[in-house]
Amino acid sequence: MATDNKTMRFYLLTHSPFSHNLLIGTLTANDIEYHWDYVQNEEVYSKFVVIGDINQYNLIKEFTQENNGASISLEYGSY
Repeated sequence: MATDNKTMRFYLLTHSPFSHNLLIGTLTANDIEYHWDYVQNEEVYSKFVVIGDINQYNLIKEFTQENNGASISLEYGSY
């Protein structure tokens, strides 16, 4: 996906392996571009950089607010 004025970059932090795997499944199923790195400290399991449009951002925002057992933090802005 080319970066233009309709795309945005946002960040997600997972706090467990379960959350990490669930997020990868959701991003992949919705064809959303992402990159991730393991952090694996006491607070954060992994960090994702996601590039998408506002609709994809809203989809992920709703996903992070679902009561699905995942612990994922969504952040927007410089990281």
